[in-house]
Amino acid sequence: PYVAGVLLDELRTVSFSLLLRAGLSMFSIPLANSQASIADGAPVAIEKVGDLKTLLGENTPVYYYSASSGKFEQASVEMEIAGDLALITLLLEDTIIKFEGEGWPGEINLVPGLNMFAVPLDVEQTVGDLKALLGEGAPVYYYHRENGKFQEAEDDMTIEGGEGYITLMLEAKTISIDGIPWENNGPSFRLLSAPSFFDPMSTLLMEVKGNVVNANTNTAFNGLSVTVRHLASNAVITDTTDDDGQFSAVFLDIFTNQSYRVGDVFKID
Repeated sequence: PYVAGVLLDELRTVSFSLLLRAGLSMFSIPLANSQASIADGAPVAIEKVGDLKTLLGENTPVYYYSASSGKFEQASVEMEIAGDLALITLLLEDTIIKFEGEGWPGEINLVPGLNMFAVPLDVEQTVGDLKALLGEGAPVYYYHRENGKFQEAEDDMTIEGGEGYITLMLEAKTISIDGIPWENNGPSFRLLSAPSFFDPMSTLLMEVKGNVVNANTNTAFNGLSVTVRHLASNAVITDTTDDDGQFSAVFLDIFTNQSYRVGDVFKID
């Protein structure tokens, strides 16, 4: 019953309001060719991550999982938005974004290993239905807003628009689905009334970044391997400096839900 593409009569402009809670949010852009706005602000055309940062604030961090490097990284402003792309951000307050646009193409592209992805169209699926498409034994994880942690989704949980999911694949696979654009009249009362887990003194995602330069000449070291270690958990992230000598290490463990607190010590080598 799942055929690639969006029916022509569904290529119409619809609206979807996405609630991002204070703290960590794993989310996706629910509509293609969309204009997005917050409250009474001017609409912004969302084509790249940079457009999303313009909407949320230039200093708002946006992260994704890089399959090529096998780690979470801060997304480039030039990264193009796609219907199966899931992102993570950190906000100081609840934010509702209203999107107006069209349905995405109905493809989910997956690679071997960990995938952070979104379901681009509404096919009235449950997690169990999605797992059947992913393949036997493929788990599905999501971020539980009220508990403030990542956890495995139950099979009867409904797949929702604007959400991000995580799975583990043994081999590359492209899933084609036939559905309609995600559409709603605003966040449900259930979402608005549910408590949001937000502890300003701790976080599940921590980015450690800096620049490596020659102290005498102020010349940046390019191509230098930098290792960052969280002493409390012994977690290690390695990065390579860019042309400006900048490195970034993003700590996020969805399986242990390791939290990072004010006062934690990181060792940089």
